[in-house]
Amino acid sequence: KLNIRLTTIEDDTLIEASNIEEKTQDCTIIPGSSVGDPDEKIDLVFLKYGYDDNSLFASDVNDYVTNYLLQTEPFLNSSKFNIWMIDNKEPDCSVTSYVFCNSLSVNELASNCPNDYIFVLVNGVRSSIRSSSISNMVKVNTKDNKLVLLHEFGHSFGGLADEYTDKYYDDWFDAKNYPNCDKSECKSWSDIDGTECIKGCSTNEFYRSIDVSIMRNYDKSNSYGLLNDMLIKEKLEEYE
Repeated sequence: KLNIRLTTIEDDTLIEASNIEEKTQDCTIIPGSSVGDPDEKIDLVFLKYGYDDNSLFASDVNDYVTNYLLQTEPFLNSSKFNIWMIDNKEPDCSVTSYVFCNSLSVNELASNCPNDYIFVLVNGVRSSIRSSSISNMVKVNTKDNKLVLLHEFGHSFGGLADEYTDKYYDDWFDAKNYPNCDKSECKSWSDIDGTECIKGCSTNEFYRSIDVSIMRNYDKSNSYGLLNDMLIKEKLEEYE
């Protein structure tokens, strides 16, 4: 892992190496998160968009982290994370029927902290605006069920597919790229006691290992399920 600092200079961006002492000066560590070596920990950084009140942002971050992320298997009370927030600036985002955040703006701001995964908490928008994730960036509509953060982090960190079905996926989705979906035999996990083989995983062509999970409907379940827990734990074990 290389820590870098991004600096905007007119129309260009300067990329420089930075160290942990420089970066943490502009970050706030979340209470309960001890600072470990960024090379050995998973660094999460929370950014804000649409907040007028920094104390509300801090309260929301603590709520997501303390009452949801660290209360859900396989992240339960995990010491794998350094968790940061930046409350003095916000990235360049806009809201239409969805939330768009300029990736350069997000990464430039997040580079003030050690970061592997970035959460943008979006406040004050309609409840119908969907949360989403792309690569290592998760955008969370704070009016949604708080478990949406776990759903989107399942995509971003766990590489998991949606376990509901949507026609959006019909033309391009391939289960071989997602460890929680398989063909009808479910050979990927058929030898794991406690798993099932249920039709419907992003498309009706593929199958999932559990009836209802966070990756299918977080309004009805606060669990990833046995297989998904195992898949996420494999990634967690890469860190101290």
